[in-house]
Amino acid sequence: MIVFRADPDMRRVRKGTQGLKARIRSKLQSVGQMYAAAMVAEAPRSRSSTTHGADRIKFHLSGASGAQTIDFTMPDYFRYVVEGTRPHDIVAHGRALAFTWNGRRVFFARVHHPGTKPNDFIGRAWKAVRSRALALLGSAAREWWVGK
Repeated sequence: MIVFRADPDMRRVRKGTQGLKARIRSKLQSVGQMYAAAMVAEAPRSRSSTTHGADRIKFHLSGASGAQTIDFTMPDYFRYVVEGTRPHDIVAHGRALAFTWNGRRVFFARVHHPGTKPNDFIGRAWKAVRSRALALLGSAAREWWVGK
């Protein structure tokens, strides 16, 4: 499982700003939902699946005593999607590797994978939501400042 964090330093928010902390936590929840949805939308799909693991991208807010963190989790193999892979052999660790090829089920003891190009769907997702996310967090501070 891969975990990465977006961590605004809430410890810098002074005492007496509980309303701001609550607003920012609420906005972080919205940012997390928006970013996770954007990652799912940007994640590559295989021909045989509509999600190819993208439905396993999850997030939750964590943190105590002021620090709030958005934690994202996703399948381990997404690292290879984002970074790409070099050509490599894949060897069966059992009886055989099984694939559907041209509509037929086929089996191999080993195959040569040609590698994959990097696909930074996580970065594209952040670019897609960055301005909205920062505007949401900024609005939390403005709402608190004017006393809404």
